[in-house]
Amino acid sequence: MILITLFRQNFISNNFPFDIYDKQNLLIQSIIDNKQLEQENIQLKLESAAKSDDKLEILESMARQKFGLIKSGERYYQFNISEQIQ
Repeated sequence: MILITLFRQNFISNNFPFDIYDKQNLLIQSIIDNKQLEQENIQLKLESAAKSDDKLEILESMARQKFGLIKSGERYYQFNISEQIQ
């Protein structure tokens, strides 16, 4: 009786071998999707880092022009242009 119940539960109710194949295929597809998403994330991180570098370069340029800021070890020279008296 127990054997009949197990057989019925696994092969008839749970669709035994086919259900396992379906779940295995779903797992394989999920792994493939995850790998693709990881590659996209790497690409997006690289693009984001490049944009941040561009923004930092623009910010540095503005700080140099507007506020006369310099980096450590640099020297700042200022030239005054005066009108010549004739």
